[in-house]
Amino acid sequence: MKISVCLDALCPQLPRPEAVRRLAAMGVGTVEFWGWKGTDLPALAEACRETGVRVAGICTTSFELTRPEKRQEFVEGVRESIAAAKTVGASMLITQSGPDTGAPRAEQAQSIIEGLRANFQGECTEVGMYLAMARVAHREGYP
Repeated sequence: MKISVCLDALCPQLPRPEAVRRLAAMGVGTVEFWGWKGTDLPALAEACRETGVRVAGICTTSFELTRPEKRQEFVEGVRESIAAAKTVGASMLITQSGPDTGAPRAEQAQSIIEGLRANFQGECTEVGMYLAMARVAHREGYP
């Protein structure tokens, strides 16, 4: 088993390049992080090169798979996130299903499937990127 440390959970106050350097000094070899907008991605990539730390994955910018009317926003967010992931050498995008819309569960599930397929058959497949669905507990209101 390989362990990937989440920069946002462990080092929320540090700039990400500095967090990578500190974690590398502690023996961490793989990291991931949530929101990437506002991150100096070239500086993060350089810190990873310097230390040998690998970025396993980053999160997409949109989490609205349960809402069909937000699908294009999700697809565009994946496109942007692929570019960001390539900059830091990540091969996986992490996404979530989105909020419970109140629609029947079957409709929300179908919207999630269609949204994921829109990316697997398009952007992700073309660049060899994995799109991982984060499972969130039902008690938190996610389908």
